Amino acid sequence: MGQRLLARSRQVESLMAEVENLKQEIKQLKLENRMLHVVANNYSTGMKRKLDELQESEGVHVDVTDNDGEIHTNREETLYGIFHRLIVEILFPGSTSAGAAAPLFQRIKTSLAKNGPLLHEASRNSGRNVLLWTRRGSPLRALLVISVGTITLLALTGLLVFTLFFAAATFNAVAISLLLSLAAGKPQGPYGDGKSSDRSGEFPTTSSQSRQLLIAYAFDNSDDMIQQLVAVLEAGSTEEQKQAAMEIRLLAKNKSENRLKIARNGAIKPLLSLLSSSDLQLQEYGVTAILNLLLCDENKELIASSGAIKPLVRSLETGTATAKENAACALFRLSQIEENKAAIGRSGAIPLLVNLLECGGFGGKKDASMALYSLCSVKENKIKVVESGIMKPLVELMADFGSNMVDKSAYVLSVLVSVPEARAALVEEGGIPVLVEILEAMDGEHK
Repeated sequence: MGQRLLARSRQVESLMAEVENLKQEIKQLKLENRMLHVVANNYSTGMKRKLDELQESEGVHVDVTDNDGEIHTNREETLYGIFHRLIVEILFPGSTSAGAAAPLFQRIKTSLAKNGPLLHEASRNSGRNVLLWTRRGSPLRALLVISVGTITLLALTGLLVFTLFFAAATFNAVAISLLLSLAAGKPQGPYGDGKSSDRSGEFPTTSSQSRQLLIAYAFDNSDDMIQQLVAVLEAGSTEEQKQAAMEIRLLAKNKSENRLKIARNGAIKPLLSLLSSSDLQLQEYGVTAILNLLLCDENKELIASSGAIKPLVRSLETGTATAKENAACALFRLSQIEENKAAIGRSGAIPLLVNLLECGGFGGKKDASMALYSLCSVKENKIKVVESGIMKPLVELMADFGSNMVDKSAYVLSVLVSVPEARAALVEEGGIPVLVEILEAMDGEHK
């Protein structure tokens, strides 16, 4: 019995020792657990700080999942990133296989379509980053940000104002140039604006005479100059007359005031005398100068009363191709005065105008059609035009859609068909099928 008690006592002591050992191990594990918690907290805090710094400096937004511990990154758009991608995708397409072979315009279009919608988000993110960066620094950093922002805003505002002023100045210059060109052009008619008043080309001139002409033109002191030129036209040699006609033409080309001054100073009759010259070039210069003077409506009656119709008809018959075109246009301008239409018709101009319409170049055809259209408002001229054989060239021009004369020929025909002779000639020349073809080719508004 005593031995059993002793054995039991020893077992109890052994168990007590094991329990004590277990307590010590439990204490050790708790200590190690606390240490692991401290280490984990320190690690988590350090990682969070590093990730925040990465987000602010590189625009990367980081989400850490609690379930599986994986880290997912989504790039946050910034202005720097947007503009960087724009430049790279447009100027360095070799970095992407898709954009390497694309043309420049296509690369620009694709890059803008891709990055343009992100500008709003990028601006907001960049502004937030600048604000956070400013708050973390000292007051000097905030002062720096405010100073740089103010300077940038002022610079951009100045650039915008300059751009607006530059655009306004450019627009004004274009508008003024257009108005000046319209003011110097011919009056509108059914054919449009007619032709340029001056197609004789530039004439040779000595440097001293050019300077004298330009000074007189620039400072509006041209009366003395014009009187000297008129004297040369009346008594100078052929070469001097050519030079004087050229300078009068230039003075009359773009300024209505000079056209009136030239007419008032007696230049019309000397210029008309050039149209009877055997020198074809001098004749051409005279016709061109007369045509420029006719740009001023106030000169038309004076030029007509000075006997201009007959010399112009002579130039229309014997002059150079340019002289014929300018003479036809001058007759057109004179015919805009109703009293001159019958006189021009009786002068023998109509057959010559019909011949120019048939055989001349495009400018001659156009000028002849304008003059004939104006003259045909008088019935006796309509009959003369038909008797001169106009219907054949009219039908041919209307049938040729590449001649750019279909509408002009149709205008002339429209005033002729009021007389029976014109209708009969139209049928005889096969004009009805041509008119049907024109009507089929035109839209409803022009029919």
